[in-house]
Amino acid sequence: RTNEAVRDCRMTPIAALSPQEWWRPAVSPPARDASARSQRSAVAYWGLMFFMFCLLIAPQSFVPGLGSLHLAAVAVAIASTAHLVMAFHRGHSVFGTHSSMLWAGALAGWALLTAPFSYWPGGTVSLLLDLYFKSLVIFWLFGAVVDTRDRLKQLVTWLTMLTVPIGATAIMHF
Repeated sequence: RTNEAVRDCRMTPIAALSPQEWWRPAVSPPARDASARSQRSAVAYWGLMFFMFCLLIAPQSFVPGLGSLHLAAVAVAIASTAHLVMAFHRGHSVFGTHSSMLWAGALAGWALLTAPFSYWPGGTVSLLLDLYFKSLVIFWLFGAVVDTRDRLKQLVTWLTMLTVPIGATAIMHF
């Protein structure tokens, strides 16, 4: 086909390129600077990382006395408070820029509204408060606080390092 025939077709922008350049990627808008500093709270981010440490390593299981301190709950409370304070102080959205948090919140609201109609309303509310809302808070913090490429790389590195003791323990018990 000729270039005019390709241009006349109402197809994707890649199809509009000349036949010799079909492999060339489409030009994307310039991305945010990868080395840009985060606009979110560092205290909230490191509180979330400490929570992940408490969740995966569980120091309260082998250090006596740490269980009564509820370190994971304290870490999430500090991270949430720091994020809320910084978001209100700087005028940012508390929920970040993702619509997924709105959908998760809508699902939580729907679950609460329909809890009285469940087979066991008390158990349903208990499950929602004990498991789902805690997971929702962590989901919210991850979506709102991990906002730069550097923080994402730190998160992946941190999680990888935290899984090494779990894997070593599994191999040792095998």
